[in-house]
Parts: sequence; C-alpha cells; structure tokens
Amino acid sequence: MVQSKFLITKELFLNWNFNIIIPILIVLIILLYLGKIWIDKEVKRQIKETHLRFQENRLIAMGELLGNIAHHWKQPLNTISLIALNIQKQSEKKELTPQYLEEKLFDIEDTIEDISKTIEEFSTHLTPIKNRDFFLINQTVKVSIKILSSLLKQYNIEIIFIESEKYEYYGYKNELLQALLIILTNAKDSLVKNKLLQKKEIVIKLSKIEDKINITIKDNSLGILDTHLHRIFDPYFTTAHKTHGKGLGLYIAKMIVIERFNGSISAHNEDGAVFNITLG
Repeated sequence: MVQSKFLITKELFLNWNFNIIIPILIVLIILLYLGKIWIDKEVKRQIKETHLRFQENRLIAMGELLGNIAHHWKQPLNTISLIALNIQKQSEKKELTPQYLEEKLFDIEDTIEDISKTIEEFSTHLTPIKNRDFFLINQTVKVSIKILSSLLKQYNIEIIFIESEKYEYYGYKNELLQALLIILTNAKDSLVKNKLLQKKEIVIKLSKIEDKINITIKDNSLGILDTHLHRIFDPYFTTAHKTHGKGLGLYIAKMIVIERFNGSISAHNEDGAVFNITLG
C-alpha cells in the first residue's frame, strides 16, 4: 500500500515537472531565437556604421592628401602668374617683343607640363589597385616623401631617408603608400605642434631582418604620452580636435599593414615617436 502510494506520488511529480519544464524550455528556445535575431541585426548595424565611419575618415584623409598635393601646385602657379605679370608690364611699356613673348610662353608651357606630370604621377600612385604586383619599397617611400615635401618645407621640417639597398616586394604598393602617408602626416602634425623645437626632422629607415622588411619612421618631437601609447591604433581614438578627423588614421594604417601585408605595426618613444612597420 505504501509502495503503491509512492508510485502514484512519483508519477504525479514527474507529470507535474514535465508539464512545467516543457513550456519553460519552449519559452527559453523562443527567447534564444529572438535574442539571436536581435544580436545579428545589432552586429550588422554596427558593421555598417563602422564601415560608413571608415569611409568617412578615408574621405577626410583624401581631402588632407589633396591639400598636400595642392602645395605642389602653388609654386608653379605663382610662376605662371609672375610671367603673365611681366608680359603685361612689358606690353604697357611698349617693350613687348615677339622674341620676349615667345620665351615667356615657352616658360609657361614648361611649367604647365610640370604640373601635368605631378598630377599624373600622384594619380598613378593613389589609384586603388586590386591585384598585387612587384614593386620597390624604396620608391614607394620616396613617393610619400614627394607628396608631402612642399608641406614639410612650409613648416621647416627636414626629412631624411636612409636606405642601404633596394627592397622588392610583392603586394599592393598604393595601400602601403596610404599607410606611410598617414604615419608621416601624424609625425608632421606632432612636429608642427611643438613650437619650441628649433630643428624639426623625420627620419625614415629601411632595413631587412631575415625575410622581413622593416620601415622605421621617427620624429624628434615630444613623443607619445605613456597613457596614450597603448591606444593610438584603436579605432576612434584621437588626441586632436574633433574637426581634424575621427581618430581612424592610425587604425587604418594598422589594418592595411596587417590585412594587406601580413605584417605588424608598433610604436614607442625614443627622443620622439618611433613607428615600426614590419612587412611579412
């Protein structure tokens, strides 16, 4: 009798648990499914937002780059303006001869040709390339220097390129150029901020350890604050005013080096900021 009552009680208990557990499991499954849908949507939203901000920052960087290129045109445009002014003065004095006019027109033509070559060269190096190819790291570094040369000259910043030999690499040269321009611009900005520094310089050094190519970029400014050093490659981290970018520059450089060159990038202080790029 006791055993019979126990069996009845056990059966009722199991049925009760079964009746409670099944709905709970169903509710949990539904919640997990809805949660997965929400997480997927949130991840897609964040990816889209990050992509838009990434593109926005690239446009800002491109605007800065076009500003740098514009500095290359100032001098030749001033030259053309000066030639035109001289022609006008000679004409007003009634001293404009066919020979003088021909000489000045040739000068204008040569200057315009120089501008055209600059546009063509920069366009070639800045156009995105989908396929990898062999290129010289040395030449890419020199192009980055040339693009920034007028701006560096404006702020009396000397740039020194140390190369012991030529290094050929199979990859995306224009992507590397973009990364170099980001870091060099970052160094330039740091030097411009340092009003007390008499001699401002950036040193670029190429070297090779085993099969890896190293590009070291060093400036002699104030360096990077220790509290910022571990965060400078983080997305949206910036110490500049909000109108000067969104803090994606160094992050973009990092992604280029890692994803497109299977390499690494780091920074430390050594009488200024030192950036080291290693290409895999």
